[in-house]
Amino acid sequence: MEQSPADRNILYVAHENNQLKRCDNLYGLQPEWTDISSHLPSNGWLSDLEAHPTNPDIVYMTKNNKVYKSTDRGVSWTDISGSLPDIYISSIVYYTRGPEALYIGTDAGIYYKDASMDDWILYSNGFPVAGRVTELEIYYDSVDMNEDRIRAATYGRGLWESELYYNTPTADFTADKTVLPVGCPVNFTDLSRGIPHHWDWYFEGGNPSYSDDQNPSGIVYDTEGTYTVKLVVTNPLGSDSLVRTDYLTVSSTLLPEPGFTASQKVFCDDEGMVQFTDTSANCPTAYDWAFDPNTVTFHGGTGPNSANPLVKFHGYGSYTVTETVYNVNGSNTLTRANYIAIGGLPLPFQEDFETADLSSQSWTISNPDNKITWAVTTTGGTTPGDKSAYIDLFDYIVPPGQRDGLISPAFDLTGFDQVFLNFQHAYAQRYPQISDSLIVYISGDCGSTWTRIFQGGENGTGNFATAPLMTTKFIPQTADDWCGAGWGSPCNTLDISQWAGIRGVKIKFESYSYLGNNIYIDNVNVTSPVGINPVSANKEGILIFPNPSKGTVELYFKEVEGPVTLRVYDLTGRVMFGKEILARKGLDLNIDLSNLEKGLYFIEVKGQAMRTISKLIRE
Repeated sequence: MEQSPADRNILYVAHENNQLKRCDNLYGLQPEWTDISSHLPSNGWLSDLEAHPTNPDIVYMTKNNKVYKSTDRGVSWTDISGSLPDIYISSIVYYTRGPEALYIGTDAGIYYKDASMDDWILYSNGFPVAGRVTELEIYYDSVDMNEDRIRAATYGRGLWESELYYNTPTADFTADKTVLPVGCPVNFTDLSRGIPHHWDWYFEGGNPSYSDDQNPSGIVYDTEGTYTVKLVVTNPLGSDSLVRTDYLTVSSTLLPEPGFTASQKVFCDDEGMVQFTDTSANCPTAYDWAFDPNTVTFHGGTGPNSANPLVKFHGYGSYTVTETVYNVNGSNTLTRANYIAIGGLPLPFQEDFETADLSSQSWTISNPDNKITWAVTTTGGTTPGDKSAYIDLFDYIVPPGQRDGLISPAFDLTGFDQVFLNFQHAYAQRYPQISDSLIVYISGDCGSTWTRIFQGGENGTGNFATAPLMTTKFIPQTADDWCGAGWGSPCNTLDISQWAGIRGVKIKFESYSYLGNNIYIDNVNVTSPVGINPVSANKEGILIFPNPSKGTVELYFKEVEGPVTLRVYDLTGRVMFGKEILARKGLDLNIDLSNLEKGLYFIEVKGQAMRTISKLIRE
């Protein structure tokens, strides 16, 4: 077992059968465990774990003859073994007074490496030649770090101890801020190499002006100006100093920079509890929160002047959030319109994945096997930007039939009679006789139940693939690699009007793996035509053909007479074509829409006493 010193809620438990599980809420009322065994490297048995002392996301592992590092709590691992000999590694420890200072115990002694080194060194001077290390521990002396010791237990060779590694020191440091308002505390971090044993800090204009801590914190500058910082580091092999002239700028005019995050932004029900976290810069000292509409209540002992209020929203709709922050120099305000959505996001909804962070946009992932799943990657061929959602099925070495879901935030479809979902996809087969699949589901009850509305899989005719068969990893680079442009499949527009008028509607894109290639999606749109409730098409006897059309469209007026306005709209409600005409019975009108991109459009014909809207597919 290994508990994170940086976050005591995180606990790792390894089992003899090469299983590894992680708990992120150890002290919660109902601790939950995540099985991360499938992410482990395949070589040998896990022998030891060591969590980073200050970063809760980092953990180290020894496994057979290798050393690994994870920066995402065990979801992925990087081999940091370097040129270590091919011997069993039993133990790993982190020395907190050094820069990522790691010791490992092996069947052939002790090895050491820190952030200043390119590779491991043997650290076994005086240790028995045949000493087989079974465990390592570090003793920290509370008075003098020169008395710190590393201790090694062996199999049949007794218990040994040694001074810890150090080398000629080289001074270096950083500060958590270098431009700051008057009175704002500054925290310094030692980055020196060589493992100093003593630190002398000198803070020109600071209070205090001197410190011998390794990482001084809370240094305050009460007067405007620029200030120099000096660090002297020492150990038994020598000393070194670093002076950063005019390193800090203290301002009497620097205002706070407001910023905040929310624990959840989209809710299906008519109420939602949100934990706001302030991320403001430049030393804010006071806060003022406002919500529009103001049908909110504060909880957990917080209020509108708390830094991190816990807020409950009451009633359907979109809420605008405003945070005003103050420091000694003044105030600043940040307003995020429609930031919280109760009952679902309003239409139109457009997702281009350019933020590269699915969770920040309220997307969630279903990953039953805790292996490869949906993520955001860099691609070409779509606009705007260069990001798309994808799943790497090329490297997904699992039995066929694994399913992973990319689930949208909830939508509020009340007030609409017709709603459409359209998206771009890209895919290339890997083998001629088999295909992966993309399945689309919709839920009208916030994801409790799902209805399948689309399934795409390549049958060899270009019905789903957007590029020819490819035995290497498929990565779209140009517009021709995507649906509706070059080789293969058109894009898909799905009529989801059956769920119009409902709150808490969600969409799920599900991949079905079959030893194939990557699937990509981009530019997901959920819209209602022209932002109004369209009436039934063709009730006035207007025929539109051909439909789908390759550019030229013919409108035949069977009954309509008099002046009418003809407009063509895209899915976002933009007018793409408009014309005033005098209709009469039997009028046959041709319009050229060849300049429109491929996709779904709506043709509106509106007269003094009539109006009709029809769908048009541009191939």
